[in-house]
Amino acid sequence: MAIIAFIGVGNMGGGMALNLVKAGHEVWAFDLSADALARVVAGGATAASSAADAAAGADVIITMLPAGSHVRAAYEGDLFAVAQPHAILIDCSTIDVATAKAMGEAAASKGLAMVDAPVSGGTAAADGGTLTFMIGGPDAAFGMAQPILEKMGKAVIHAGGPGMGQAAKICNNMILGATMIATSVISPFLVPLKILLMAAFLLALPVVLYQMWAFVAPGLYTHEKKLVFPLVVSSTFLFFLGVAFCYFFVFGQVFAFIQSFAPKSITAAPDIEAYLSFVLSMFLAFGMAFEVPIVVVVLARMKVVSIEKLKAFRSYFVVLAFVIAAIVTPPDVVSQLALAIPMCLLYEVGILAAQLFIRHTQAPDAEKPPAA
Repeated sequence: MAIIAFIGVGNMGGGMALNLVKAGHEVWAFDLSADALARVVAGGATAASSAADAAAGADVIITMLPAGSHVRAAYEGDLFAVAQPHAILIDCSTIDVATAKAMGEAAASKGLAMVDAPVSGGTAAADGGTLTFMIGGPDAAFGMAQPILEKMGKAVIHAGGPGMGQAAKICNNMILGATMIATSVISPFLVPLKILLMAAFLLALPVVLYQMWAFVAPGLYTHEKKLVFPLVVSSTFLFFLGVAFCYFFVFGQVFAFIQSFAPKSITAAPDIEAYLSFVLSMFLAFGMAFEVPIVVVVLARMKVVSIEKLKAFRSYFVVLAFVIAAIVTPPDVVSQLALAIPMCLLYEVGILAAQLFIRHTQAPDAEKPPAA
């Protein structure tokens, strides 16, 4: 079993520390509150005289502190200095993304493994060991932290690099509607309808695309008709890929970027209808943008443009992609780059796919065009 230092054993940290004790780990606890420390000591933990005393010789160092300033002070003050080279550092505090990222990078510069691991679930989940952890950090550090976190929670989710755990927590709070309001009388009625409309669109998309391809099928050669199915599948896959890219990557970056500009005196409380409209418009924008290879292939196969012209248009498309991104995304550089760069890359993919597609859909000499 591991030797675990747990710094901050208050309302949330206390239950988490006790679950580690129940799992058989040796837990050294420290907290400025004597009552909080006494609670975990009664449950089997050992009291430490300071954060440095708890962390010295520990295999795992866990912090659960009130704010980013406390986290920075704890790690830069004592914990980085006393941490063993093999130890994994886990910050479960809910803090700002910038501080979490800075601490992760500072740990890496010192050769230490660290993750930010904010939690969701409240005190009842902390006591019951059913928390959800959203992890930000390198893959290797996540692998080290996961077995420990699984003793305190039911779900351990790797959200990305340093700071992405905190970004995921922000998204989680917004999606759960923890800080959302409805300013319109009919918003509670319209929001479910909009969600149903988007879900219906996604479910019907393969059928709609097939009907579009079936409409032009009578004018195709026999061997070309065989490629309708791959194009329908590719179109559907790319649209879903665009939506997934927007949800799992772009939203985390955008919300974190926007939130980082908010003064501490301002609490984000977006209107649920405005928030949903923003989310749905972003889904559609990214889904349609990811269809670029299909558009390129169709235009080239129909001989509207040649491959050579597509290559020559490359530089103009880069400018066009950034113009489109500036129009359809929020006025921040993160979301604009997140849309424009994939569009440019997918344009190149479309040119390569068009060359292959044309090569394999050349009409055989023996095949005649369909009768008028």
